[in-house]
Amino acid sequence: MSLLAKVKKVRLMFFIMSDPDILSALTRFKAGDKDIGGVYDPNGMKDVLRFTKQPQSNFWFLNDSRFVAAPSRPFSASRENDFMHNKTMIIDSKTVITGSYNFSENAEANDENLLVIEARDVAAAYMQPRTKQLSRRRATRWCGASGRGPARRTRAAQVG
Repeated sequence: MSLLAKVKKVRLMFFIMSDPDILSALTRFKAGDKDIGGVYDPNGMKDVLRFTKQPQSNFWFLNDSRFVAAPSRPFSASRENDFMHNKTMIIDSKTVITGSYNFSENAEANDENLLVIEARDVAAAYMQPRTKQLSRRRATRWCGASGRGPARRTRAAQVG
């Protein structure tokens, strides 16, 4: 994943992450002084760990305080929906990679979509702590700063 070769800051939100190339590229962020953070679904990752043939050390982020486990539930018409279907990677606060495409070793066999957006204002909107299942403290870790997004809010950033 050459896109991650020279980046300084990465934020991730995913249901599962098991793509060997992505995991390999993110390994350089393993040191505690590197700027990385994310939110993942522990139920999805539990399935990954059960079936993967990759070394467990590739999944270092599961025990890293810069990542937050936020369990989601499948769709139901009778309750609030929090299923993490949209996967997101924000690179250096300016590039947003987002869509239904799982960051998994099997994703290319599925029908998925993916957008790469080069726009700081879009990245800032994505950095807003909008995940309802996160506490303020946990959302602050996702944003990597005060937990507050940009002063100017777009309509898209207010939804949620």
